[in-house]
Amino acid sequence: MRSLPLSKRQLVGILLVTTCAAGAFAASAADKAPNGDSAKPPAPVVRRLTAEQYQAIVKDVFGDAIKLGGRFEPDPRQDGLLEVGSAHVSVSADGMEQYDIMARTIAEQVLSPEQRSISVACTPKSTDAADPACARRFVEDVGPLLYRRPLTKQEEDASVTVASEAAQKLNNFYAGLSWSLSAMLESPQFLFRQPAVEPDPGKRGAYRLDGYSRASQLSFLLWNAAPDEQLLAAAKKGDLNSTKGLARQVDRLMASPRFQNGVRAFFTDMLRFEDLDSLVKDPVIYPKFSSKVAEDSKEQTLRTILDVVLARNGDYRDIFTTKKTFLTQVLASVYRVPLINNVPNGSPDTWQSYEFAPDDPRGGILMQTSFVTLNSHPGRSSPTLRGKALREVILCQKVPAPRAT
Repeated sequence: MRSLPLSKRQLVGILLVTTCAAGAFAASAADKAPNGDSAKPPAPVVRRLTAEQYQAIVKDVFGDAIKLGGRFEPDPRQDGLLEVGSAHVSVSADGMEQYDIMARTIAEQVLSPEQRSISVACTPKSTDAADPACARRFVEDVGPLLYRRPLTKQEEDASVTVASEAAQKLNNFYAGLSWSLSAMLESPQFLFRQPAVEPDPGKRGAYRLDGYSRASQLSFLLWNAAPDEQLLAAAKKGDLNSTKGLARQVDRLMASPRFQNGVRAFFTDMLRFEDLDSLVKDPVIYPKFSSKVAEDSKEQTLRTILDVVLARNGDYRDIFTTKKTFLTQVLASVYRVPLINNVPNGSPDTWQSYEFAPDDPRGGILMQTSFVTLNSHPGRSSPTLRGKALREVILCQKVPAPRAT
């Protein structure tokens, strides 16, 4: 019997459980003091920002024109997901050097003569000297967006001090502010998602995520980006501690076009699509395979999922059976199907909707090029590898290693 598709309200309930229980934030009996109070709060799970999340924050805070100028260390995959692996990484010396390069590159652009009038909401008394008041205004504006929470008094004072001391030495207010901003961009408070807990007033001896940590959990899950100002304001007012307040924000985030980014990020991680970037096939056996085919095949699967789950509000399980998909001219040649609506000038990059015939065995994302090519050998197909991927990636079952002979 076919069940109804997952509704928004049902998803709110799931998110409530996921968000509030993430990281085992309820104190265990072993952590309880003799009087029933919790002896100490449990340690939260700290996750390093992914490259996509880092880029999204910089874009949201400073605009599309800012270039990063560095490279990111790869995230390890654990229990099948990069998101889980991000909670078990540190930063190497080389990685810290790259973060420093990116921080200084971003800060120089943000405080450049062309950008500073947009980035800084105040005018310093002199561009050749320190102005702690204007520096503090800048830190108050960008700090909460970068740290995903209000800065503490000590953090704010430290950033203003760095800006003032650097401005005095360099005889340039904006150069000093650039030093302060670059320090914030390579700080652990920015590079890592660090949840904070607080006592739960409704449950004696238990702990819960504070409002700003809930805001981050929701935003990174649904948008793959940091909370916006409206979500941070809701956290400040305590709205996220109530079911209705949390539901309002979930509905708002899901109604935004940015919800597509969260869905894309989830399935890109789940289906291990980062491996497509370095995938190699034997050109003699697979002459049509190329980096363009790999790139388009990933996009085809993501577009199919978005169409089913968001555009048509279908049942999640339909992504495994749907005959409707999207193709470019390059992919159409791989599938050996004609595109009826010919693209002007035969552009190979234009996407068109396509539906396989009812009697065509091809349908669903597991029959698409992305899944098939990822789970096969460079020179031949492999039902064994596809079956293993089906069990591990889709069914979350661990396939044991073969026994030694």
